[in-house]
Amino acid sequence: MGLFDYFQAQGQALPSIEQRRQQFGLGDDYVGSAAQNIALLQRLQGGGAPAPTSAPAQQPATQTLGTQQSGDLFSQYQPRLQAATQKSQGLLGDYFNFQAQLPTFQQKLIDEAKERDLFPNAATLREEYSQNENLTPLAIEALVSRQTQSTRGTIMDWINRAVGGFESDVAQRQGLAQQAQQQRENILQEYQLAFGQQESLAASSLARQRESRLGGDENDPFAKMIQDYLLKRMGLGDAEEGTLLDDAAQDMESPPMSANVGTTMMWPPDSGWIWTATKDGGWV
Repeated sequence: MGLFDYFQAQGQALPSIEQRRQQFGLGDDYVGSAAQNIALLQRLQGGGAPAPTSAPAQQPATQTLGTQQSGDLFSQYQPRLQAATQKSQGLLGDYFNFQAQLPTFQQKLIDEAKERDLFPNAATLREEYSQNENLTPLAIEALVSRQTQSTRGTIMDWINRAVGGFESDVAQRQGLAQQAQQQRENILQEYQLAFGQQESLAASSLARQRESRLGGDENDPFAKMIQDYLLKRMGLGDAEEGTLLDDAAQDMESPPMSANVGTTMMWPPDSGWIWTATKDGGWV
């Protein structure tokens, strides 16, 4: 089973690489490689925290604020999520197993009844009734037909009741599986809400720290630009493209070294400018 199959079994789409970084506290060195995805799958299935699978060519000068906190937050939710996932997978497997048997369940009961000779044999009945000299051939056929239909009807009633009970079992297992999936989804939503609140606090803290370094206050337009920029980079702000800060960034000197795609660093040091490595070896 791969990550795609795992999330599909939970009724969810496979999160993007960036979403996986944020939701599971994986950090910027997570790029969705096969080894990293296997480690993440083992982590989600209860196999423990994934071991490091690769290291960036050069460590960034600073870690993205909130990365460590995100990992700590996920570790708090992991036991509950792990238990809910295992319960959901078990109930889903139970439901699918019973559901697969439903289309052939009635025929299996009919075949078993035939093997046990529960259905009347018309030839045998005809022979038995022929021993009575008072019965005409027409009367014998009528008796054979009536008893055959009566016995077959009784057996089919029993089989249909058994099928109805089996269908109820399948429906009950489906309900339990859906309930378990919803419980797991509730835990994920609770985690995502807590994660968003944590990231918002981290962004506010960054802005305050930067403002303090610059000696500015809430009315300082440059400090305000810094705050908007940080919020936008963390996906929490609504700053528009083409702000003065973006224009100023074009004049800034990019880091002189290369790094793995997605690596972030502050350059020049203590400048407050955060750069992200691109796949072509550049920085944005």
